[in-house]
Amino acid sequence: MKALIKAARIQQLKKRARRLYIAYVEAHDHLGCGNHLADHLTGGRRKRLAKAFNATVDRLEALGANPPKERLL
Repeated sequence: MKALIKAARIQQLKKRARRLYIAYVEAHDHLGCGNHLADHLTGGRRKRLAKAFNATVDRLEALGANPPKERLL
């Protein structure tokens, strides 16, 4: 039973990481400007998304899953 719960949690975290990464990339592409200016114009949204993504990757590592190799910021 614990294995099923752990597998479900890993899937949930992977979906969350995917959504956060897509939102991060879209915020940058949408503005069509550099990273620092894009973060400034979005009121720090890109930085918050990057922190949330990195925290999600840390949780995946703690569960022993294969997290994405890439980190943001």
